[in-house]
Amino acid sequence: MKRLHLFIVPMLCMQFAQVVHSQSAVPALVNYQGYVTDPAGTALPSGNYDMIFRVYGTAGALLYSESQTVTIANGDFSVLLGQGTAVGGELPKGNPVTKISSAFSGSSGGDRFLGITVDAVKNGINDDSEITPRQQIVTTAFAFRAVVAESVDALAVDTAQLAAGAVETTQLGSDAVTNAKLADNAVQGDNIFDGTITSADLANNAVERNKIKADAVDGSKIANGSIEDVDLKDGAVTSAKIKDGSIASADLANNAVDLAKLAAAVQEALCPVGTIMAYAGDTAPPGWLMCNGSGYGTGNYAALFAAIGTRFGNPPGGSFFNVPDLRGRFLRGRDFGAGRDVDRNGRTAMNIGGVTGDAVGSVQGDQFKSHNHRQSQSGGVGTHLGYLGINGQAYDGEGGQGVGFEVLSFRTGGNETRPVNANVNFIIKY
Repeated sequence: MKRLHLFIVPMLCMQFAQVVHSQSAVPALVNYQGYVTDPAGTALPSGNYDMIFRVYGTAGALLYSESQTVTIANGDFSVLLGQGTAVGGELPKGNPVTKISSAFSGSSGGDRFLGITVDAVKNGINDDSEITPRQQIVTTAFAFRAVVAESVDALAVDTAQLAAGAVETTQLGSDAVTNAKLADNAVQGDNIFDGTITSADLANNAVERNKIKADAVDGSKIANGSIEDVDLKDGAVTSAKIKDGSIASADLANNAVDLAKLAAAVQEALCPVGTIMAYAGDTAPPGWLMCNGSGYGTGNYAALFAAIGTRFGNPPGGSFFNVPDLRGRFLRGRDFGAGRDVDRNGRTAMNIGGVTGDAVGSVQGDQFKSHNHRQSQSGGVGTHLGYLGINGQAYDGEGGQGVGFEVLSFRTGGNETRPVNANVNFIIKY
């Protein structure tokens, strides 16, 4: 059996292309040169030969393969590995290695070996098996520098691999540090010099509340007018984050603070839920309901229900409550032990299920306070001054016993007894 022999020219051993500039990419090709003889040591005749190149790992696992038509001149040949055609069916199914550079990267370490097969049937050599032994792939000295410089993936170097203070501003090019180069939580307060980061260095919404140390930002760190409404996340600035007296009128842009930016506690302090106000509009404003006795779900207006409960009514059929029905009614302060509302215990419910007695939400109908009228009449002997009688019964008065009779005055007045008034709508805060 005739077999080929491969000789590697010492000066032309396996080389990786060198990096010619720090900004140039490393070519994904490998320059390889060799000398092939027949078993008798005679160089293969000049011509074009089909050759297969394979890269193996330490344990003999096939990592890459390609075929090329190579020109051999009196046994000598030179190829650029990585320019060939993949050999079908050789790599394991799903193997992602399609470039020769990939066979030298990734998590699989160890040495690499090159196997070569030459189709030399036309020269009477019928053995197409791989030339042995496989050649170990080595590198040139300066290629180590290229490997270090070009193998650093994004975020591969983190703070744990940098000595404190190792990277200074003079070693960084303009715009060299982007968000993609920073690992999460890589930049700590100790890594930032006072005044080195300006607003131009920060993306919109880049600094959130959890990135700011408590009390780290005081009035002296904020330029007047530099923070506007659009820069603040809703609810991001709480009272605990603001030093007392640090915000003056000059620090606030016109119209920067609207109702949406006020904490619920501030709104509650200004106007608590359950507040009833006179209102001149026909439709309740946002946050308010008309006091028209309507029923609402307790879950839809939980805060209002917590404040008033079912004192103004409890509609049947589930979790509902009524708002006050103040249409055509005057408001009266609860007696609460003052003794001014003598009929307080007789007060009735405003709606079904509402409260009665001396409780907020109960109502009273209209009523005159008990009274009488005096009128002089002449009858019988002398003049008599007595109280008006009922059903002919007269009462004692000046001038002795008189003759009793009914006296009816002329009817006067309107449909009700009322003070001077003006119409408004009443609304309740929810």
